[in-house]
Amino acid sequence: MKIGVALSGCGIGDLAVYCALRQLQENGIDIACVSASKELAVSSILFAARCPISQSIEVLRQKFYADTARIPFWGRWRWKKSFHHLLRNQGVKRLSDLQTSLDIVAEEKRSGSLATFTGLAENGVEKKRWPSFLQREQDLKTVTRLLFPTVGKSRYADPTYRIGYPTYQLKMEQLDRALCVEFTSPSDGTEEIKMQNEVMRDTIRSVLKNDAQFVIHLRESNARVSKKKRLKALEALGKETVETQMVEIYEALLF
Repeated sequence: MKIGVALSGCGIGDLAVYCALRQLQENGIDIACVSASKELAVSSILFAARCPISQSIEVLRQKFYADTARIPFWGRWRWKKSFHHLLRNQGVKRLSDLQTSLDIVAEEKRSGSLATFTGLAENGVEKKRWPSFLQREQDLKTVTRLLFPTVGKSRYADPTYRIGYPTYQLKMEQLDRALCVEFTSPSDGTEEIKMQNEVMRDTIRSVLKNDAQFVIHLRESNARVSKKKRLKALEALGKETVETQMVEIYEALLF
């Protein structure tokens, strides 16, 4: 049975989402494909590359500190250096090198069109038959630079507010079952982002509920603590949420 997971939420939840994916795997859920919204690309790449857990968590901690820093330049440079060093040690340079199939879904800010970075390019899909939103870029250094530039802002945005979970890409992989993982935080900040989260949840209830057999909600309850305590809580959130719902997850996937 081929099982896919669609990831959606803000980048602060990278650590929680990564731990949730690892917990699913440790409980015998063999994930064949991951489809992630842009902000969760780093955690999904580390999982798909099967990087060592402790080193992956350290990279995600570095990214968290950069994302929450007033001046993020040095923090961004540091986590990206560690990230690419870890991938290089795994022999991963391109999306098609990942052990688990991965699609990263983003939105081009200028045109408003969806863009998907995927390893399908080198896995038997003819280029002339690609849907127009599939991106040809394969090199992970380039993909990371496009989505998370060290200086300035990316020309790509996260499409969560438009599409909810990126489940369409899972259909392209011809999977048997699908899980969705959602991360939300009270520190998602601006009114615009809060509105996007509401739209996402409404979309999930009305449209996407038929695309997935189960939805795992990772909801950060308190963001007004020290960064060290918050990181510890995010790691526990991913593990404990999955562990407490494993019976329901098994039933949803197997029956």
